[in-house]
Amino acid sequence: MRTLYNWRKEPDFIRYCAWISETKLDTFRATADAQLIKLIEGTSNNGLASIKALELFYKLNGRLIDRREVVQTEESRGAKRISDDELQRGLDELNDMLN
Repeated sequence: MRTLYNWRKEPDFIRYCAWISETKLDTFRATADAQLIKLIEGTSNNGLASIKALELFYKLNGRLIDRREVVQTEESRGAKRISDDELQRGLDELNDMLN
């Protein structure tokens, strides 16, 4: 048991295990592709195409890219800034409450 523990720390062994895993997974590529086609055609879903399957198809083919845009407006930047003096007065009030 200790030997396997030590092997799992070896980079070459880790790469070998990853290669074995990828090779085994690649044998299911045809099955996965066939199922994806059934979902796209709707033959496995009462004649209705799966939107998720279509989305996956286009993502796999590089034709669909998730784009997210962050827009910052004046309102989203928060409340007005306070001065250092106002901040110090607030801290002093909090200290007075704690004492």
